[in-house]
Amino acid sequence: MRKRSMMILATMAGAILAACSSDNSSAPKPSLAGTWHVNVGPLSSGTLSPSSFDIVLKASGDTFLVTMPAVTWSVGPVTFDSGPTWIRFSGSTTVGVGETATGNTNVCQGVVFYGTENTGRDTLTSAAVAIANADTLHLGACVANATGSMTMTK
Repeated sequence: MRKRSMMILATMAGAILAACSSDNSSAPKPSLAGTWHVNVGPLSSGTLSPSSFDIVLKASGDTFLVTMPAVTWSVGPVTFDSGPTWIRFSGSTTVGVGETATGNTNVCQGVVFYGTENTGRDTLTSAAVAIANADTLHLGACVANATGSMTMTK
């Protein structure tokens, strides 16, 4: 089940982000670890509940352990509660957190909160949320059924 959740989130992330900027700096950077405050703006379809919550990132080797509440999308409705996963888009400063629904009823059923880390690593710029809840794949990837803006700050 965890492997399927990761596959869904990876295909969603790949379809959502076509291009990411690279970070070639070798200078030490502040850590992304800590408590991040999320405020979801209007979505193209439905609402997320809660629309304001915290995500906690705890360093674990070269990744992060993620803690966040389950979120429910009003369309369906569907609750994303599988246990969140940290995502770093390869070769970029775009990062995020994704979660699927326990007992997925659709092939693509997940939510991704993502954005570009700023130099202080305390804000995600161009932050957005994407939700997929469909039985079909488009060119082998999950396509978002709803998108919206958000803020994510430490």
